[in-house]
Amino acid sequence: TASIVSVLCEALVKLSRGVLLEEMAANFWTSTQHTRWLNADVNNLHPDDGAMTQSELKRLKLRHTHAIQQLGQRLQLPQRVTATAIIYFRRFYVRRSYTVRENDPHLMIPTCLYLASKMEECPVRASVIVLCTSDLGLQRDGYPYTGEHVLANEFRLLEGLQFYLVVFHPYDELPALVRDAGLEDLLDEAWSAVNDSYGTDLLLLHPPHVVALACVLLVASMHGREQQLIDWFSGLDVDLKEVGDAAAVLLDMYTLWSETGSSTIEQLMVKFWRRS
Repeated sequence: TASIVSVLCEALVKLSRGVLLEEMAANFWTSTQHTRWLNADVNNLHPDDGAMTQSELKRLKLRHTHAIQQLGQRLQLPQRVTATAIIYFRRFYVRRSYTVRENDPHLMIPTCLYLASKMEECPVRASVIVLCTSDLGLQRDGYPYTGEHVLANEFRLLEGLQFYLVVFHPYDELPALVRDAGLEDLLDEAWSAVNDSYGTDLLLLHPPHVVALACVLLVASMHGREQQLIDWFSGLDVDLKEVGDAAAVLLDMYTLWSETGSSTIEQLMVKFWRRS
């Protein structure tokens, strides 16, 4: 049964990959990222998640997002693969419960990275991803999953994503925006800010170029160079309030991360497991 599911998933991924290439050749505005996923209700708590608050879920998702980042680094994958995996993870839990018994995030983490590695044409074997996942310390009593679990879980992930796998990232537009703003010396910092933005739901709420602009604004402000951006922003066809709102979300994430120590995460994990 597992092999049949795996073959079916491979066929679906190949089909989705063809759709992805067609959409990427077009543009964001006609893509399923815009038509199906933008402005997702990220604050909608699933009925089975009612025992947790929005703040607690935010902290857990931030922790699990960081785990995907760590996993991508251990596997030496391109940042785009890791970023796509994080978007899959966040999209999945927009409409699905975060409870262990239904959709265990600790299994969804390697599954998202496995699917993203295939969609971004950097495939990694499920067994290799699981081996690295087991070293992340996600569960106190040892990591219980194998590569076979990931393969069997892939179809659940595809269903949760409704087979819409296209992801446009802020990375594509960032260098040109930074250069046009005359902030070439801040490109590395802006790039890091984009990486950090995946700790939020920004790409489920705003187009990639808005997220990129929010990161440029944030980095420029940190260096006291926001005045340099005023005239430049006025010449852009963009909603400045939307850019400011996105930058505020990123700032809130940094605050949340700084306030979420290892002890807080441990307490949330214990509460999380007790609900399973």
